Amino acid sequence: MEITSTSNSRVKEWKKLNTKKGRKKQNKYILDGLHLVKEALKANKKVEELLITSKFEHLNEIEIPDETKVIMISEEVSKSISETQTPQGIFGI
Repeated sequence: MEITSTSNSRVKEWKKLNTKKGRKKQNKYILDGLHLVKEALKANKKVEELLITSKFEHLNEIEIPDETKVIMISEEVSKSISETQTPQGIFGI
């Protein structure tokens, strides 16, 4: 399953995690990029969802816990939830 629409309700919730109000309301945060995701997993932090694009090539570098849900997203969705100019194609929630 790939989420391709920026109008998707889940995408809207992920976008809200870029604000302090959104993080506080959902009690979650968004990790944007390979380094942050790897560091969170290494520190045994709970990563509920791993969002990746089809162009992301470093998935083999990450040991994904069984309880983490992997969700494919389009490049368009990646750009809409990222605060960087050139997203790496991986996010942790």
